[in-house]
Amino acid sequence: MDYIKKFIVLKEVTRGFSANGQPVSGMVRAEEYRNETQANLSLINFAGVSDGEFYAAFFFADGNKFFLPLGVTPYSRGAEFPARCRSGMACLIAFAKERAVPVLFGTAQTGYTADDLLEYIDEKLVKSAAAAEKEPEETQKEPPQVYDDLAVATENYYLSEDADMGELAIKGEEDEQNVSEPAFAADAGGEEESFGEEETPPLRDDETNAAFGKNCESGYYLKVKDELDRIFSENPEEDCLKSTVPESRWVKIDYGGGYYLVGLVEEKGKPKYICYGVPATYAPAPPKELAGHCTFIPLSIFEMKGDGFWMLFQDAETGECLRF
Repeated sequence: MDYIKKFIVLKEVTRGFSANGQPVSGMVRAEEYRNETQANLSLINFAGVSDGEFYAAFFFADGNKFFLPLGVTPYSRGAEFPARCRSGMACLIAFAKERAVPVLFGTAQTGYTADDLLEYIDEKLVKSAAAAEKEPEETQKEPPQVYDDLAVATENYYLSEDADMGELAIKGEEDEQNVSEPAFAADAGGEEESFGEEETPPLRDDETNAAFGKNCESGYYLKVKDELDRIFSENPEEDCLKSTVPESRWVKIDYGGGYYLVGLVEEKGKPKYICYGVPATYAPAPPKELAGHCTFIPLSIFEMKGDGFWMLFQDAETGECLRF
């Protein structure tokens, strides 16, 4: 089977877009199959804006380029691109009111820079604005009975194409933020590796009751508690790590043919770490793009080099990822 999976860590380029003063962060998980790439974009800690919008650009090493509007509050998105990620790709998240400002950037196996993708976003926005201005003029000039649908479609070609690319792969409110991914961007950027383990998909949203209990005094945890509560109540409980990680609880999040874990580790009844686990068989070193950010947790302490999870620990007080 012709199948490739890659990860790209997105590093903060411009500050001032976070919800709580901490750095914004993100990751692209790209999955290539039969000459197409399914890209899952996970963003965390973004604040919503009242004036302007966020946009994403994806450049592939084969020359393909794609544009994805993210709206006023970016969160997780999924999109399919008719391009191959195996040779490399780059991603930029930008904010635009009049001109685009780079917010997050990452690249893997390409020579693209943030400026390259920023220029592309500006070009797309200019074309969209020009089309929006021209359409009312053409509508006024042409009576309804001879309205030229083809001409309008031509003017809005890029905008319509991009809207199709941006079909959501998750359910959620417009102001939802994805908390399934830790804040990698504070320490890393632009690393990738073909990775045989399961990827982390976007999360779903639903109205739920509290799942973590009442003893929740940690600073960062309080900011993301509602989202974590939704994750815990919406997904089935998983017990495989309870004996390995004391005072922990986990849920299993299925997607397609794979899954990953989200968990909470407590200390004396208070949240200590928010955890994210990708199933794997033991290896001496973690995937390159996660080096320094994760550790291997076995399913059994009696088989330390067997099956388990590459686990990331996010401090419940500060939101920072532990380094290993």
